[in-house]
Amino acid sequence: MKKILVVGGSGFIGHHICKSAIKKKFDVYSLSSKKPTKKRFIKKVKYLLADLKSKQKLSKFNYDYDYVVNCSGRSYFPQIKKEKINLQKNHYYGMLNLVNLLNKKRLKKFIQIGSSMEYGSAKSPLSENTKCKPNNFYGKVKLRCTNLLLKKFKSEKFPCVILRVFQVYGPSQSKNKIIPYVALNCKKNNSFNLSKGTQLRDFLYINDLVVSVFKSINSRQANGKIINIGYGKPIMIKSLVNYIKSILKKGSPRFGRKMIKHNENSIIYPKIKLAKKILDWAPITRFEHGIKLTIRQI
Repeated sequence: MKKILVVGGSGFIGHHICKSAIKKKFDVYSLSSKKPTKKRFIKKVKYLLADLKSKQKLSKFNYDYDYVVNCSGRSYFPQIKKEKINLQKNHYYGMLNLVNLLNKKRLKKFIQIGSSMEYGSAKSPLSENTKCKPNNFYGKVKLRCTNLLLKKFKSEKFPCVILRVFQVYGPSQSKNKIIPYVALNCKKNNSFNLSKGTQLRDFLYINDLVVSVFKSINSRQANGKIINIGYGKPIMIKSLVNYIKSILKKGSPRFGRKMIKHNENSIIYPKIKLAKKILDWAPITRFEHGIKLTIRQI
């Protein structure tokens, strides 16, 4: 039985990868700093608890795995003091600690879940050859992780793939994300404040992302590559909100009551031709269907 380690397996993306890996008959391990919530707990997954920042705590585990998927890391809260230091430690140094501990003789693939924020202020549609211009610290740190892995691939043939993921949504997502936030407020028939909603964003259903991860595991051609993973068709935030409201038939979104961040890119969406070419992957969940599936479980 092939062994897979999902770093950040207690989180939203990691939970869904673990669930799929169990169905595919992998021996599944999750490494996180926190236990999964009751909703995200999976009986057959072996949960390891350690802080990626601590070499000492990490070194107590065995690192003989065939595959590693790294979707660890905290979100960026710029208002919190020392947040930049925490991000750097969690994402960059945490990943570096992990890579150094892995048994390279056994490892067949290391999949890094990157972020569209690495592109920053670059103009959409975004291809893998677009020059990255990260405009916040989160994007800068994620890009630093990408560059480290590519360097290791070139110098050591480290078998890595960077999936540069755009906005993902689906069941069990954190309530502060845009789709659960809107759906919960509409279900409660609340009035709630939003920006003007004129931003164009790319939304990918979680199951489609998970498929791309396992396609990457099976693709030698993907090694050493950055691959965009997204829906490939942007939607205006206002249209998204109004669509959720039309399904639930209640709620009062108040547009224009929140400021758009000064450095926020108004249009963000990817080209996904490379994923189709290398992974034989494309999203199959229609946006409308994915939203309905997500709302049902909120």
